[in-house]
Amino acid sequence: MQIQHPLTRLKFERLEDGTVRVTDKDGRSGIFDRNGNWISGERKSADPLMCVWVATR
Repeated sequence: MQIQHPLTRLKFERLEDGTVRVTDKDGRSGIFDRNGNWISGERKSADPLMCVWVATR
């Protein structure tokens, strides 16, 4: 599942292991747990509510 945040335009994508990849318009991305905590990658912040929503769908 992939969804774009309506305000920031960041793309949130659920990965097979239950984590969420967040990608900005410049292609920088980060991996976050379902609560929005940073795991790895260039992007170190994400909307935690969007992470919860994407991870549970």
